[in-house]
Amino acid sequence: MSKKLPNKKINKKEINNNSLDDYDLLPITIDKLLLTTNDDPFVLLNSNNKKILFDLNNMESSMLTFIESGCEVYTHIRTIYHLYVSTLEYLGTTIKSAIIEAKDGDIWYGRLCLTEKNNKQIYCQCTVGDAIVLSALCKCELLIVKKVLDEADAFEEEIGEDIFYDES
Repeated sequence: MSKKLPNKKINKKEINNNSLDDYDLLPITIDKLLLTTNDDPFVLLNSNNKKILFDLNNMESSMLTFIESGCEVYTHIRTIYHLYVSTLEYLGTTIKSAIIEAKDGDIWYGRLCLTEKNNKQIYCQCTVGDAIVLSALCKCELLIVKKVLDEADAFEEEIGEDIFYDES
């Protein structure tokens, strides 16, 4: 009844430490929020003296402004981000870190690292905008994969002066 499986030669591939280093997680910080002359919101992030620019939607930029101003602590109307964090806390889960994990063309991917009350770690994908907002709201670490940072285009502020303005 059993069929004889064909013998296939398996090619071995060596993994060197250099390729693994590409996937190290590096801390990244919010440098500032910027608006284009058309009022399109962006966030400027900084890691290892390299600045990269992400476009945000209006909700994400409003939340970052809200958090930066300190208004999120005593808000009288809870946002969807507050409800998400409250639900996690009710379940005994916290957001340990938010990670910018991949870029495919002009699409960026984020991931949340959650820790349950029994110290089990859970990962869930999200948008980069949500990862940035939730890291700011929860005061947790924002990280980026080294390979993604290396491959990202650096933002040059002297060129951006004609396109962006900073309200801070």
